[in-house]
Parts: sequence; C-alpha cells; structure tokens
Amino acid sequence: MTALLGALVARRPPKNWPLVMFDLLGSSVCKSSPVQCVSFANGFLRTQDSSTPSIHHLLPNVPSHCLPSLLHASMRALVFQDGAFALRDVPAPIPGPGEALLRIRLAGICSTDLEITRGYKSFLGILGHEFVATIVSLPAFSPATPHHLFQIGDRVVAEINIPPSHADPLHPLTVHHHPHRAAVGIVSHPGCFADYISLPLANLHPVPPALPDAAAVFAEPLAAACRIAEQVEIRAGMRVAVLGASGKLGGLVAQVVGQEGVEVVGVVRREAFGMRGVLERRGVRVVGMEAALA
Repeated sequence: MTALLGALVARRPPKNWPLVMFDLLGSSVCKSSPVQCVSFANGFLRTQDSSTPSIHHLLPNVPSHCLPSLLHASMRALVFQDGAFALRDVPAPIPGPGEALLRIRLAGICSTDLEITRGYKSFLGILGHEFVATIVSLPAFSPATPHHLFQIGDRVVAEINIPPSHADPLHPLTVHHHPHRAAVGIVSHPGCFADYISLPLANLHPVPPALPDAAAVFAEPLAAACRIAEQVEIRAGMRVAVLGASGKLGGLVAQVVGQEGVEVVGVVRREAFGMRGVLERRGVRVVGMEAALA
C-alpha cells in the first residue's frame, strides 16, 4: 500500500480532480472569516496556525486524565448546517474511554462530503473523514486498547466506521459494518474538518515515517478500493472493466485491481479524458462510454 500511495502523489494531481468543495467554501466561509485560518490546495484542506485559541495552544500534549479541565477550550471547525458552511469556534472534543485525541494535519475532500451537502445521510455538523493526524493524548491503559502501537506525537490515519460498544470485537462484520455503526463525518460522529477529533484507539493506524502527509491522506479511499478485491473474485488473466475510472475512487479501484494480474479497462465519460494519462501510466487502458457500449 505504501508503494501505491507514493506513486499516487509522485506528480501534481490532474487539473480535473474534483474541487467543487472549494467553490462552496469560497462563497460560504472566506467572505465572513479570516482566510488565513484554512488553506485549500490540490484537493486537500490544511489547517494553519492562527491567533484563535485552541486546545493545542493551551496544552499541546495533555494526558487523558487532565482533559476534563479543558471542557471550555475551543477549536476551529468547518460546520455544515442550514444548507451552508461556516468556519466556527466550537468546543474541542473530550475523548471518551478508549479514545485518543488527534490534531488534524491534513484532510482530503471526498465526493461523499459533496453529496452530504446535497442531502445524503441528512448529516449536519462537521464533515470530513479522510485525514492524517497527530496523537495529542492517549486513553488510560486497558488490555483492550493497542497502546504498544502508539505514542503521543505519532502520525496516524483512521478507519471511519465505529461499531457500538456492545458489538463483538472478534466478528469482522460487526466491527467494520455493524448495522448501527457510526461513521466519521457521515453518520453520528463529527468529522475531521476541524483542528481536533477524538476516535477509538482501535480505529487508528500508524503512518510510516517516510510516507508524507499528502500520500497518507489517501489511506482511507485506498482501503475502500482494496476492499473491492476482497468482495469480488478476480483471477489473473481476466479482463476487468471499471466504470467511472475518471473519479478519485474509481481511479484508485482501477489501479488496485491492476495489481491482481488482470487487464483493466477504465471506462470514463467523454469530458473526463483528462485522466487518461494518469491511468495509462499505471497500466489501465482508458476508453469512453460510447466505445465500451459498442
């Protein structure tokens, strides 16, 4: 996975990479808030230092047992409500049992985020689920939490599905796809378009030191693409068509499937042929929808 992530960011993202969120943010946030608070470039949202007080400025490496004293600390967050975005000061999260407090370093903008703004899942609040973060605090030790994997200051990425507390931790379906799960920035859990987020330690994965943030931020969508190879039987020598290969997730799926020793045909819309070079350099044959149906 590390090699594929590195390959994906070895060049500047193509100009037709979805950047619709930038227009929404430009009209809803930048006119009413200091533009130096958040920067947007190449499909990412990156937080920057500002004079706004935050939990990190107060106590950058606070241990978990001290967190209750920070109930009145605030952080910046990009909040979606009443059909619009606003950059607001909101209460910083206080981690629950088994949770770590994370400071967001870099967040990716997913098409799911855009669909939520059009009514998907009826989610209101802080959006975002693709991110790289730094651990600010760890929960109290418990045999059920993988403390040996993490230290304060480590960079991490995260799985977005959070099962309820009564879910069987040994059953893969209930852990990852429990019918009553929460999903970061999508269902019943605040997202990562903020200074901080709290998540169960079990959801976190360490980022290798040599992997830059701009590559690691693709871990969540790349994991979704890798899931396709687990759900569908793919054998060496097959020819596989990937519809919508010009999109971010479709492009990742095409590249992941190509690792299985098959011929991959990426089907794109006529107006999306700008992705041809990116995909063909990775062994994907690109055709338009009309040719695929002929």
